[in-house]
Amino acid sequence: MTRTTHRFRAVFIAALVALSAVAGASAVAGAVSDATSTEGSDIASQQVVVDNESAKSLTLSWYRDDGDGNGPYPFLPNEYADDTSGIDMIANAEGDGHMRVDNSTARNPGGNWDMAVVHVEASGVEELAPDENGVVTQNFLQSENWSVDISQVDGNKTLNISANQQGFEPAPVSANTSQSIPPVVILGDTEEVEGDWSTGDDPDTGVYVWMDPNRATLSQNGESANFSTGEEYRATFDIHGETVNTSFKMVEGTGSLNESYAPGNRFTSELSGSATLAAGTEMQMELTFENGDTQTETVELEGNYELGGDTMGTIPNGTITAAFNLSGREGQSFNLTLYAPGTPRDDDEYFSAENRIAVANSSGTVQDIIDPNYTIPAANLSDGKPLGLPYGIDDTSTPAEIANSIGDGEVGYDDSVAYDSQGAQAWDTMWLHYETSQSVFPAISKSPGRDANEKFVNSPLSFELTQTNADGAPKTLDLAQNDSGVTVVQDPDQADERVYNNESQGVFVHLNPNELVLYQDGEPVQMEPGETYEGTMTIETENGTLNETVRFETLEGETWINNKGAPVEVPQTQEAEITLNTQVAAGAEWTIDVTSPDANVSESWSEIVNTGSGPVMAGKIAGSMPNSSVSVTMDTSDLEYGTTLVINATRIEDPPNSPITTLNTTAEVVAPPSATISMSDQSGDGQSVVVDSVNLSDGGFVSVHTGSQLGPTVGSTDYLEAGQHSGLEVALDEAVSEDATLYVVAHQDTNGNQQFDFPAEDDPYETEGNVAAASAAYTVESTDTPTATPTATATATPTATPTDAPATATPTETPDDGGAETTSDGGPGFGIAAAIVALLAAAFVRLRRD
Repeated sequence: MTRTTHRFRAVFIAALVALSAVAGASAVAGAVSDATSTEGSDIASQQVVVDNESAKSLTLSWYRDDGDGNGPYPFLPNEYADDTSGIDMIANAEGDGHMRVDNSTARNPGGNWDMAVVHVEASGVEELAPDENGVVTQNFLQSENWSVDISQVDGNKTLNISANQQGFEPAPVSANTSQSIPPVVILGDTEEVEGDWSTGDDPDTGVYVWMDPNRATLSQNGESANFSTGEEYRATFDIHGETVNTSFKMVEGTGSLNESYAPGNRFTSELSGSATLAAGTEMQMELTFENGDTQTETVELEGNYELGGDTMGTIPNGTITAAFNLSGREGQSFNLTLYAPGTPRDDDEYFSAENRIAVANSSGTVQDIIDPNYTIPAANLSDGKPLGLPYGIDDTSTPAEIANSIGDGEVGYDDSVAYDSQGAQAWDTMWLHYETSQSVFPAISKSPGRDANEKFVNSPLSFELTQTNADGAPKTLDLAQNDSGVTVVQDPDQADERVYNNESQGVFVHLNPNELVLYQDGEPVQMEPGETYEGTMTIETENGTLNETVRFETLEGETWINNKGAPVEVPQTQEAEITLNTQVAAGAEWTIDVTSPDANVSESWSEIVNTGSGPVMAGKIAGSMPNSSVSVTMDTSDLEYGTTLVINATRIEDPPNSPITTLNTTAEVVAPPSATISMSDQSGDGQSVVVDSVNLSDGGFVSVHTGSQLGPTVGSTDYLEAGQHSGLEVALDEAVSEDATLYVVAHQDTNGNQQFDFPAEDDPYETEGNVAAASAAYTVESTDTPTATPTATATATPTATPTDAPATATPTETPDDGGAETTSDGGPGFGIAAAIVALLAAAFVRLRRD
């Protein structure tokens, strides 16, 4: 008995030791956690990482802000005027391609410096506690761990950032004056906005020092000084002991052209120059022919840096390229002048005759390159698509204008073009886009013609438009006969990748039904709603003929609020949604006003854009209705049921003679949409499910889901009218193959098209914030005939009898990690637990032996 007791005690003590090890590990982990929480600032400092290759100089054109006269500042008021400032403005400037990596900052011919910015990528910017605009100036200057020195190279001028804060408000101001904005601002980026010019992998956060050389004061031998051309400055950052620097030069903003030019007599001939102004600055190139004709193009100066900041910029800053129509001008000489914008802040006056500044002159002669017999060896033609855009957009004749419209969300995949009879009484317009190969463009270029359409018609390419649902002779378009309302646009450089699928080049045919003239039985006619058309592009090559056809329909575009054809009702709730649905093209700007006859209600939303659900930009999925929609939300919780509201929808900006009232209707405040739904446990073959009851206040749909209420959708009903529906059988798109819990959800028809469009539209009904849904167990009934299975013979497992012989362990599979599991902190967890169990088991076995 004594031996047994001693052995048990020894084993028990060993187990306690193991348990103590576990407790000790937990204690250590707790201590580390406490240390982290009590020494958070020190730990954060240790985590600051500086990318030593990331320091760079950037520049931003003084002309970017063309409104308030403040310059392109990170503070309001600026070009965005209402809600974008600080670090967001930097993101916008980058996105517009106006903020570039460049080692020079120029003083433009009007006497104003571009903005200069120095930037370094670093983590831990949170230490500087950026405000809501990202401003960290004061915290940066007071920090012992962050500093920057900006000094003249081979000179004695320095920039004292602190001195450039005195007398200026550090926060955004409302007055329209630059004098209230500091000439030097430090911004902390914790949101990784730098994007294109970030270097390496991490970090993508950092610090910007924004300088206005027009107002910043330098110190030179104890006296005040200013930036001057010909100087170079080095900015040296010291962040937690890590030093990194960049430099920038102050240059005169000039431009240059070639000594002479010899362009071909193409419809689109490009002439280039260069300038030291900031990228994104608009400049003008003007051709004056010997007979007095002139052509003037205003384009943006291009930058010459590579994405990722690998090229820090050079002098001159970049190229300026303009395209001119030189068709039919072979042999004519011309003078070419490059203009910089003038000083006036009003954008319309930048290039007026009194204000624009000539910075370079040259001359040239147009060469004859026409070859009417040119043939295309081989080509590709594919992926024709209809792209709709709102009426009133006039810039549709160049790839750059197309790219701008796409970028502004004004272009969508839409197989219909609508006539807005309720508002503008005008048609939307449409591009028919055909993807092709680079080989077609020399053929067009070398063909005779004074404009793009004529050169296209005389080339190996052709286009025909034919009505397909005419009772008699169809309406047709033949460009050789008439091109009114049609513009052919060559896109050899992929105007915007979002409309391309296969090729990198293409041809756009712009159709404007407001001007388009078709022919039927030899007589000129117009498009009318209710017609269908095919637009076919043909390319003749040495290897044969290629064809690609695009189909679309014309319709009378209606606009309505909420559900089409139903009385307009607005629910009584804190977030009542009012949805404008329209068949006119997406991408337009609207104003929606909601008032009441007694003047107690007056709400307005302006500059809101109708968007669709199509795969390309704003448009719809081909064939779906409505084309697009826009929603606003208002608080109607204090309005009584039955209150009358007047809803007015007005088109703004793009349409001619805007604003134009498209819709004016009355609405009534009603109880919010509601639904109840129930379903019982059931069994079946997995092909359908039965909903016991659903009650929909406003009609809608029932959907079936697996996994959760809003999990994968496996079935849905057709449109259900408002009211009670019992014993509703819902066919499943995906059969259930094993027992599961199924969920049914009641949905509204939010876009009023009586088609189930969830999740893009048709949100679920909600009651007090909860989705109207039910769930039930579903048992799949087997349809197979059972097969007899041999009955397994139960074998009793003998009880182990302890003996003095050593126990033999049953072999187990060894884990890949050597058999030791790890805890969440990376420590050995399974090993300790296993040791405890083994020790206790050993104690028990030892006791049995004794």
